[in-house]
Parts: sequence; C-alpha cells; structure tokens
Amino acid sequence: MRPGAIPYGYDIADAGSFVVVEEEAALVRDIIHNIAGGATLFTEAKRSNLQGILSPGKKYCSRTPQHGTTWTPMAISRIVRRSAYSGTHVIRSSTGEIEREEPFIVSGELQEKCGWRYSGLSRKREDSYHFKYTCPAATP
Repeated sequence: MRPGAIPYGYDIADAGSFVVVEEEAALVRDIIHNIAGGATLFTEAKRSNLQGILSPGKKYCSRTPQHGTTWTPMAISRIVRRSAYSGTHVIRSSTGEIEREEPFIVSGELQEKCGWRYSGLSRKREDSYHFKYTCPAATP
C-alpha cells in the first residue's frame, strides 16, 4: 500500500513501512515538547527558520523531497496534530480512513497533552492575524 505523502520525520523502507529519519524526528520531538510546554505555533516556526532548518514541504515514495521555503505556524500545527508521530498513521482514501501502526517519534501521552482549543484571533504588530491556541503545560 502506498501511504501518499510521507510525514516529516519518516521515510519509506523497502517493505513499504515507515522508518524514522532521526535528524527530522529530533526536530519533531522538540516542536511537540515545546508546544506542550506552552510555546506558540508562531514562536516554533520562527525558531526553526532562525536555525536555518529546511521546512517539511512534500515527500513522496521514490521521489526527491521538495522542501518548502520557510516554516509557518500551519506547518507546525500539522506536525503537532499528526497522529503518525505517536504511532498511528491515518490514510484517507475514497473508501474511508485506513489506520496502520508505525514507529512512534513521541509518546501518545505527550501529544495528547496538546489538547488544542481554538481561542480566537489576535492581531500582531505586523497587522497580520494568527490563530492562538492553548495547550496545557506538559511534564517532560
């Protein structure tokens, strides 16, 4: 079965299952841990950009990854919400959702500590809107 886009932090083994790409997985762990500890999507995107880390972009089986130009709060949000990182990859198909177990990058408990709740829009100095989310504090 082809999994579609490969989540950041993984690659595909010859057998078709995900294998962890440790360099990317370390960043995924940092992002989820920081967000669970109270960081915002914006600050995590800014931190990743300042460190010069290539953004996820798109990666498909047997194709060269196409990295994005910059990290965005939406890219950070997708990482925090992706169930594959805690061991369950969901594939959406025309017949419905298919779940399969994959190697986890973070514990399900840590990912669940980010109980996302929309808390409205706020205005930044640059006159751009961004979503504010709240996340209960996590213990490492």
